[in-house]
Amino acid sequence: MTSKSDHELILEMRDGRRTALGELYDRYSPTLYEFIYRIIGDRDQTARLLEEVFARVPSGVSTLVDHLPVRGWLYGLAREIALGFLRQKGWLDSLPPSTEPSVSGLAGDIWRAARAIPAFHRAVLVVEELHGLSPTEKAHALGIARTDLARLLEEARRLFNAQFDAQARQQGRPLSGQIDPERIWGMHRRIGTTGSLFGYLPAFVLPDSLAATVRARVLASARMVAAAPPQPAESISIESGPSEPLPPLPEAPSIFDGCAWRWIGAALLTALVIIGIAIGIGYLVTRDASAPVVSQVEPAHEALLPYNPIAGTTLTRVTIKATYRDERALDLRSIKLVVDGRDVTAQAAVGDTTTTFTADFEPGKHVALIELRDVAGNKTTRAWQFTIGGAPEPTALPTLAPTFTPTLTPTRTPFPTGTATTIPPPIITMFNANPATIARGAPSLLQWSVTNADQVFLNQDRVDPVSSRLVSPTSTTSYYLIANNIGGTTTMSITVTVQDLPDLTVTDISLLPTNQIVYTVRNIGNGDVTRAFLIQVTVGNVVVESDRPIASLPSQQEARLVVPNFTLLGTQAVSVNVNLLQEVTESNYNNNILVRTLIGSTPTPTSTPTFTPTNTPTNTPTNTPTLTNTPTPTHTPTATPTHTPTNTPTATPVPGIVTSAILNITPVTYSGACPATFVFTGTITMNGPGTVTYRWERSDGTNKPTQSLAFTAAGSQIITDQWS
Repeated sequence: MTSKSDHELILEMRDGRRTALGELYDRYSPTLYEFIYRIIGDRDQTARLLEEVFARVPSGVSTLVDHLPVRGWLYGLAREIALGFLRQKGWLDSLPPSTEPSVSGLAGDIWRAARAIPAFHRAVLVVEELHGLSPTEKAHALGIARTDLARLLEEARRLFNAQFDAQARQQGRPLSGQIDPERIWGMHRRIGTTGSLFGYLPAFVLPDSLAATVRARVLASARMVAAAPPQPAESISIESGPSEPLPPLPEAPSIFDGCAWRWIGAALLTALVIIGIAIGIGYLVTRDASAPVVSQVEPAHEALLPYNPIAGTTLTRVTIKATYRDERALDLRSIKLVVDGRDVTAQAAVGDTTTTFTADFEPGKHVALIELRDVAGNKTTRAWQFTIGGAPEPTALPTLAPTFTPTLTPTRTPFPTGTATTIPPPIITMFNANPATIARGAPSLLQWSVTNADQVFLNQDRVDPVSSRLVSPTSTTSYYLIANNIGGTTTMSITVTVQDLPDLTVTDISLLPTNQIVYTVRNIGNGDVTRAFLIQVTVGNVVVESDRPIASLPSQQEARLVVPNFTLLGTQAVSVNVNLLQEVTESNYNNNILVRTLIGSTPTPTSTPTFTPTNTPTNTPTNTPTLTNTPTPTHTPTATPTHTPTNTPTATPVPGIVTSAILNITPVTYSGACPATFVFTGTITMNGPGTVTYRWERSDGTNKPTQSLAFTAAGSQIITDQWS
């Protein structure tokens, strides 16, 4: 027997069938249980909220649009209830430390980081990386437009990774970008192949006994009322005038008792009221296009405050306050308060409905700006200005002065009023930073152009309407351009992002007792190295190692490496060059090489035994047998020359070393269709016999197998290869 679809169950519930609610519960209670738990982080409260979700289903099915996804609608109900619970506790931004038994290992680290991010962003990660809803279902589950999904997901992953890395640094653990969970036994990604570490959280299972208990409570408390059939059109009449209040409705009849027709009128009226309310709720759940509203600011815009200096100073204490609201929920982390171009959010009291900041100000004009978003990403910015002491600086009002001169005729008197009320606010035609992303200490050029403004502020400084400024921030900084005139205030902000770049350097080169070369690479920069880079070790003029042994290196960490398969003989200049191909972007490339002179073991073979016996065996055996040993050739001529020249020079040859390696490519330049084939020809030269080990290596990190080349004597050999 095939199972019923979600919409078939909804239709049955509209007919008052309680069993349909039970089937829907069985189908979605396990995933909704985990969804709620991942939002609120409280095992005991999760079951209660799950019961509340399904308790609302019977009253909501009548308003559910047929083509909308039922699963997304249920997730939306669960999200609303879960966030409402956290809102009452004041835990929307992050969860408090858990009293439940802690989970060990990587899964525990992931969950602790997830608890520290806002609840809404946890919900985003659950539907994306744990439950794999469709895009339409995700939008309904989160109460957002589909076009906002990508932005919110990116923001949620960024917040999660930042929390995970912050906790990892405190505990000395690897960062999120340095972990491959697939290599950890028992860890696997729940959905898809890409995403954050959040996707490796294990399933949070609804126990069977608890599921049965909640199911029984849901069905026992559900009020299943069958929808009444509509009355004929001619029986409907609408009368004006006072009406008697409706008598209280009796308890809904059981679905097995049939329908009480005498209550159709009252039931229909009640249904209409419920439908009207639910339609409004459904609209809010599925779409939130309205931005937050800043309803009041203090001091009021253009307010003139008395000069009341604090004793012994010229400063006046002022409290700046903004009151706001939103139809749904504000993202409190998005709220930013800027006063005279300085971000004072960290010093302000940020709340659900107000943000307040108190400080001491010099006499004169001051500008405040508040920026905030709701959980759907809708943004509002409000700027206002106030003056402490004296008359406010002239704004656009002087432009009206000619209208009051005696030369004007009475017929022109209405003209000033119309002009004053239609002055538009300033227009910021350009405000940019070039480049917008810099390394720490590097410059960025800010440029702006403003028209129709009486005053223009760049952060705390008053500037010309059209100008530029060179800045060199040491951390990521936002710059605010605020323009005023009598018609209003216009603001724009840009952010110069300061990258925390790594800085690789070689701090030491030395020898082990085995005469192997050991060196230390340290990242002295503020950023982490997250990819492999080429390291080349050279002894004299010979490259003895060219490899990428380091895949990652956190900031202020170091790695100690040993050159394999090489023993240093004699006194040699040893150099280590890191990040040779600049595969890692660094803040400084000038400290990537270190050269040291090291003294290795004394070579056992020398040149003396090689040349000394050369003449002796050549002359002695040739002359002796010919001139003096004719009578007895068996003894004297044979024994002496045979062993001396054969053993001594062969046993102690000087090992050759590579003196040069030259590479050529054909063709040298190429323009045409790809892929193409390139031929590489290498010439390796040694100063004596020996075996050379080599491999072909591309700059993108692709390596071919290691090969060997034997030299019986000094000389050169040619090797070839080709790449496509």
